[in-house]
Amino acid sequence: MGCQVGYFPFIYLGMPIGAKMISVKDWSPVIDKFNNKLSGWKTRSMENIVLAGIEMENLQVHIKDYFVKTVGNGSNTLFWKEHWIGNEKLCNLFPRLYKLESNPDVSVQDRMAANNEELYTWNWKREISGRVLSELMNLEQLLSAASLVSNLPDKVLWSLDINGGFHINRLSKEIDDQLLSEFGSQQETIRCKLVPKKVKIFVWRAAKKKLPVRVELDNRGIDLNSIRCPLCDDSLESVDHALIFCKHARDVWERIFKWWNIGSFKFFSSSELLLEDSQASFCL
Repeated sequence: MGCQVGYFPFIYLGMPIGAKMISVKDWSPVIDKFNNKLSGWKTRSMENIVLAGIEMENLQVHIKDYFVKTVGNGSNTLFWKEHWIGNEKLCNLFPRLYKLESNPDVSVQDRMAANNEELYTWNWKREISGRVLSELMNLEQLLSAASLVSNLPDKVLWSLDINGGFHINRLSKEIDDQLLSEFGSQQETIRCKLVPKKVKIFVWRAAKKKLPVRVELDNRGIDLNSIRCPLCDDSLESVDHALIFCKHARDVWERIFKWWNIGSFKFFSSSELLLEDSQASFCL
């Protein structure tokens, strides 16, 4: 029949056929393939996480502020460089002492491990005296409120959840609460499920001056023949002009206001139109 004679074991769809898969080393090629696939997936996932973090930082949402370090035995918490007590990292609260620390990466457990004579185990580059001594007294007073639990590990908790667990919906709500607070009375409009998503996105972009009008495109380095309004040619096409001052846009608004019988159109900026309370405010 012209078929080629083969031998066992052979590879079919990436799996060894006919081999005695009874030891770990027999499965090593399969495991290696899975690990290679997973490593690529993890890399892409980490890249996406980093990009998401950068975007949130640009929006002034500092996600790291929502993670709180709780100290158990103190073995996995840096004494100076991590925020575990007080309102700030100890290296920032006590900078003079930090400069005199022999081991900047020392753990909480190593510095607060009690011995027979001292409450704390210090290791300074030189003897503490002068103004630094008062700083040490303040540090020890702060540490007096802390205690280690030898049988509990250190943990990182998510402060937005009562149980300390991370939930993406909690983060989403926190971002909405922070960023939508600037929308004033129209905040509920942005949240309203009855408003089409494309309208919400448009309102959001307009309030952030992120609509692709010619002035904004020029600011982003996009080369255009002109940045004047292509409809009226009376002014530069900014967000305010496109939504408010262009005679064609203003004519549309006047007709809508007349149709709804809500008075005359008296707005002078897109932010005033979208965000501010007024007698003529309406649901977008």
